[in-house]
Amino acid sequence: MPSLQLLLPAALLATLASPALAQTAPADTVRFYYKHELGLTMSPQFDNLFTTNRVLPLGLLYKHQVRPGQAWRVRLTGYYSRHDTATAGGAFYIQEKGPEARAWEVNALVGYEWQHRLGRRWQWHYGLEAGGGYRNEHRAYTNYYYDPVGFNGDGPFTDTDIGSRDLSRWQVQGRGFAGLSYVLTSRLRLFAETAIGVSYRHQKSWGSYTTTVDNPNYGVSPGGVYRDEIVTTWHVDYYPVQVVGLTVIL
Repeated sequence: MPSLQLLLPAALLATLASPALAQTAPADTVRFYYKHELGLTMSPQFDNLFTTNRVLPLGLLYKHQVRPGQAWRVRLTGYYSRHDTATAGGAFYIQEKGPEARAWEVNALVGYEWQHRLGRRWQWHYGLEAGGGYRNEHRAYTNYYYDPVGFNGDGPFTDTDIGSRDLSRWQVQGRGFAGLSYVLTSRLRLFAETAIGVSYRHQKSWGSYTTTVDNPNYGVSPGGVYRDEIVTTWHVDYYPVQVVGLTVIL
């Protein structure tokens, strides 16, 4: 039975080879189909690139693949900014912003995305995310106003105001996003996203100041407080680059 003798080794070889083929055949798909992904992100702020108020929010991104081509995601972003001293003003008026001017913000969003392959290393994705955030600002200042003539012959004077303005804002938002990723290795990938967002913001601002005059011929005001201002607004924003980042498949 020579045919049976040949058939049995061939069947045994096929049985032993099938697990290896199952592991090596989908080499390309391993890069895209996974369970967990964790990454670091940056969110460029193009409106601040050429000012002293440069802000670069950093964040974390986590994805959980629920099936090939679909994943839940959680994204956290935030920043802290401390401004350098700057001056601005016009004739007889100078404003100085002290080094205490600072701002911080944090946002958390949960979303769902759909993924499609464009080749062996490229993939594009799109989806929706929603969440909320909080922002806080404190801006110290010193205002100088110089009058070289004065009033009623009482002579020139310099009025000095020292104070601060504060702001707090919370928001809820939803975003639609689309992105492109490139596989560096079987575990690492680079990606970038663009997005359009709709947000509802509730903002409150307040502050106080003290006043001094260097001419004793004038009365001195003790200062005062800024009236609390509460503003609620809707915003539609376009983010050319919502995030760029590097992720690792766990």
